[in-house]
Amino acid sequence: MAEIAKKLRSSDQLKYRRRTTALTLRLMVLPGLVMILLFIVYPIVRSIILSFDTWPGVGSATFVGLQNYRTLFANPDFWVSLRNNLVICVVTTLFSIALGTTFAAAIHRNVPGARLFKVAYFLPYIIPAIIVTVFWELAFQPTGGIVNTLLGALHLGSNYVWLGSPNAALFVVIFVNIWFQAGFCMIFVLAAMDGIPPEIEAAARLDGVNAFQNFFSILVPISREVLVTIAMLEMLFSFRQFTVVWGLTQGGPGTATSVLDVLLYKQAFIFTNFGLGSAIAVVSTVVVGLMALLFIVVFRPAAITTGEG
Repeated sequence: MAEIAKKLRSSDQLKYRRRTTALTLRLMVLPGLVMILLFIVYPIVRSIILSFDTWPGVGSATFVGLQNYRTLFANPDFWVSLRNNLVICVVTTLFSIALGTTFAAAIHRNVPGARLFKVAYFLPYIIPAIIVTVFWELAFQPTGGIVNTLLGALHLGSNYVWLGSPNAALFVVIFVNIWFQAGFCMIFVLAAMDGIPPEIEAAARLDGVNAFQNFFSILVPISREVLVTIAMLEMLFSFRQFTVVWGLTQGGPGTATSVLDVLLYKQAFIFTNFGLGSAIAVVSTVVVGLMALLFIVVFRPAAITTGEG
């Protein structure tokens, strides 16, 4: 009997410890869950609700149904901003991936000064975006800007109004985004390339594979899964454009560089039309979600198959 009682006490103690551990884990997760609900879930739900209202920022909101969405889709500025978003997103992603992968391959091959280049390429990404924006806004000034000064020194002209020309301004926005984001791609692709067993590349060199063939036949295919993931992240980052665009051009000249984030800011905080601003936020989120879903459907299965093969 004493033996049975001892076993029962041990069993009760084990159950108590399990319950205590489970309760402790729940309590540890609770603060994070509260923060997610308070700062992520609630604003999303509130924005969706507010997109069906008209609200000037004070007083009570007035329900207007789908009127904000009708107004938005009838506004030419919305379609210009969406087009600019997509152009910036696609071009920035393509060039960031291309440059980042090229930089990673060069550092992987230990070119002279590889460590210095690694820091130099990644440095723009860790600098706050507003500092990067202010630097390039000053650099592209028509008088005294470093870009026109360098072009003048090369006898290529020095009177370009980069941020005042519709086509040039969009080019500058894309250029700054590529300069800002290429380092993010580089650091992760470099990690993938450095993880390739050296025997593979050694065997390829014995077979007479040159650097160009090594890049396209070994480094890129083996790093493909990482490239797909980074490409999707770059695409999502490139779609969120408020800091760079507002710091460089504020969406101008006219609407030449306007994007959805800038349009949202103007509607909500300048024109105090928070209902329409919320509708822009909802549409922008849906567009980003659809882009991510399309990207996953098109590219992810191939990457997984390649990784498993």
